[in-house]
Amino acid sequence: MTRALAFLVVLAAALGLAVPTHAGAHSELARLSVGADEVRLTFSAPVEAAFARVEVRNADRRVVSGDPRLDRDDPNTIVAAITPGQQGVGEVTWTVLSRDGHVTRGGGIGSAWADTAAAIGRLLILAGLVVAGGLVAIRWWVAGAAWRSGGLVPPARPRDDEGFRRRTLATIQRADRVWARASVVAWSAVLAGTGLLAIGTLAGLGGGVADIAALADSTRLGTVLVVVAVAAVAGLLVRIGSGDRDLRGVVASGPAAVGLTAMSWGGHASSDRDAGIAIGVDAVHNLATAAWIGGLTGLLGLIVCVGFSLQASDRVRLMAPVVVRFSSLATLCVALLVVTGIYRALSEVGSWDALVDTTYGQALLVKLAVFVVMLFVGGYNRFVLHTRLERAALGLDEMARGTAAADALGRSVRAELMLAGLVLIAVAVLVATAPPA
Repeated sequence: MTRALAFLVVLAAALGLAVPTHAGAHSELARLSVGADEVRLTFSAPVEAAFARVEVRNADRRVVSGDPRLDRDDPNTIVAAITPGQQGVGEVTWTVLSRDGHVTRGGGIGSAWADTAAAIGRLLILAGLVVAGGLVAIRWWVAGAAWRSGGLVPPARPRDDEGFRRRTLATIQRADRVWARASVVAWSAVLAGTGLLAIGTLAGLGGGVADIAALADSTRLGTVLVVVAVAAVAGLLVRIGSGDRDLRGVVASGPAAVGLTAMSWGGHASSDRDAGIAIGVDAVHNLATAAWIGGLTGLLGLIVCVGFSLQASDRVRLMAPVVVRFSSLATLCVALLVVTGIYRALSEVGSWDALVDTTYGQALLVKLAVFVVMLFVGGYNRFVLHTRLERAALGLDEMARGTAAADALGRSVRAELMLAGLVLIAVAVLVATAPPA
C-alpha cells in the first residue's frame, strides 16, 4: 500500500510540476478602476470575500487602502477604500481566491510553489475518488454479481452453481483483498490531497496552517475540503454487515459519489452562468469517469487473481459474465461522458478559435484524442474479446480460445489504464487553466 500511495504522490507531483504555476489563476483581473476614494478590481469570475487582500500604495510606497470587501451587487468585484487626502496612486497589488478554489494575484503576497502544491493536492483527490468509486462498481455490481450468478455455462450442461462458487471462492476472496488494499490507497490519496490543497491554497493567499479553520468556515473551497475529508474517512472506516448486497453496494459507493459531487460544486462549473445545471452535468461526468476508469483498475486486479489460481473452464466461466457486465457499464459510462463532455466543452470553450488557440482548448483536444483511442481499445474488448469469452463459456468455441481471450483482456486493460494516465495529464492542465469562456 505504501508503494502504491507513493507512486500516486510522485505521479501527481510530476503532473503538477508540468503545469505552469501562473495558470492557477482561474479568476483573472478584467478591469482595475482607481477613484478618488476607492479602488475597484473586477475579475472574470466570482471571487471570495474571505482572504482577499488589496494594497494601494502612494508615490512614497506607503499603504493607503483599507480592508477590501466584496461588492454587494457584483460577486466578481472587490472594493478597497483609499485613505482620504491621498494624491495619486503608485501601485495596486492584490491576492484573491476565486469561487472555484484557485488563487490569483497581481504582484501580491504568496508563494509560487503554493500553486504547484494545490494542483498536486487536487489531482490526488480526483484520482483517489475515481479509483475508490470504480472499485465499488467492480466489487458489487460486476464481479460480485457475476460470481453469485454462478457464471456462464452452456444451456444444456448442468450448472452446479454451488460447486462453482465453492471452487472459485478463494480467488474471489483474494481479489477482494486486492480491492480492499487499493481502496485504502485511494482514500489515503484523497486525504493527502485534501491536506496539500488546503496548505497550498493558504500559502498562495499568504496565510498559514492556523487559517485552516477560517478557510473551512468562510469559503466554498473550504466546504468542499471538509466534505471530501469526511467522505475519505467514511470510505476508510465503512464496514457493511450482512444484508441485501445491492444495498451494500449503494452504501459503499456513497463516499465516492459525495466527494466527486463536492468537487464539481467547487470547480469550474460553479462559475458557469447556469451553475446549477453545470454542476449537475459535471458531477455526472465525474461519476461516469469513476465507474469506467476506476472500474478498469479493479478489473485488472480481478484478472490477475483469476489468472493465477483458476482452471481454464472456471476461469472462462467467471470472466465471461464479468466482461458482459463491465461492457454494459462501460457503454453507459461512455454515452454519459460524451453527452456531458459536449455540454461542458460548449460552456467552457465557447468557440472554435478558443479550442485551437488557448492552452485550455489544446488540453481538451488532447484529452479528446486519447479518449477516442480508449474507445477503440474498449471496442476491441467489447466486440472481439467479449465474444470469444462468451462463445468459449457457452461451448461454441474451444476453451483454449477463451483462455487466450482472457490473457488478451489483461493486456488490453493495462493499455487502457496507460491511456487513462494520459487523460489524467490532460486533466491536470484543464484543472489548472482558466476556461476561455
